[in-house]
Amino acid sequence: MDQLIAGRVIRTGEPVIVSDTREDRPLHEERDRKLGFKTKNLALVPLKGREGITGVICAVNKKSGDFDQSDVDSSA
Repeated sequence: MDQLIAGRVIRTGEPVIVSDTREDRPLHEERDRKLGFKTKNLALVPLKGREGITGVICAVNKKSGDFDQSDVDSSA
């Protein structure tokens, strides 16, 4: 869990936006290989319930431009 961005979101409860996965390519290469596509950008948002964080939602490869705060806000 410490090696994944989702783990950070679960620990902190804060959303994370990665605008360019080339900045940390080794982290994304293995997952891309397993899934069969190339990740360019992503946004991760915690799913919060009564008992705390119950999971993380991840959006990958925004169709136009990069993810921004408005994408995170609209998921709340």
